[in-house]
Amino acid sequence: MRVLNEKQTTQFTNHHALLIELLSMHLFTPFEQVELVAGREGQKESKSAYKVVQNWCRRCHAREAVLTAGQILRYFCETPLEQCTALYVVAVYQASLCLWVYGIITNLNGPDLTQGDVSTICVLNTDESIETYKWRKLNCGIPTIRKAAINSEAGGHDVYIPLSSTQEIMLHIRDMLQFKVLKHKADPLTLAICDLLSALSAVRPEMAISWIA
Repeated sequence: MRVLNEKQTTQFTNHHALLIELLSMHLFTPFEQVELVAGREGQKESKSAYKVVQNWCRRCHAREAVLTAGQILRYFCETPLEQCTALYVVAVYQASLCLWVYGIITNLNGPDLTQGDVSTICVLNTDESIETYKWRKLNCGIPTIRKAAINSEAGGHDVYIPLSSTQEIMLHIRDMLQFKVLKHKADPLTLAICDLLSALSAVRPEMAISWIA
């Protein structure tokens, strides 16, 4: 599906690309368990789902999912405002959950989930590179998100946020939604998702320990 879509040059190319990445992310992610860890049903359910998600984070499938989540953010940023429907907002939210839970759990487990060379930055929301390939296959490198410039805040310089900085990741995604969607219309769904992102940004790895202890 990706290869076929890459050969297209229509106005829907980004739309199809985002859908492909969203489907891929769900294919590689125990998403219901991820939502439970994020607190959807309360602390008890979060604790019961933690082991499943922890084991998932140790597998190559988790890195595949995280990479597709980064691509969802990429295609959302590249999509014109008029095409950003509710589906796009929900896709970004689900991608943020994938990035958040991976960042939280790898922070909790430390060296157990880190292998090989960690000096190389792997950018998840750009084109595939040798760095992303090595991280996806071998878990070598530091997974990051390239910060999209909002109101030229980056000053023309690339800024990278490691997934371990879960607060900064979630707040950046929230700001991205606010700038791209809420700046132009008061959308209740986007407002609610921005509130959820703000709440998740306040969770620290040490706080997550108390949930699962």
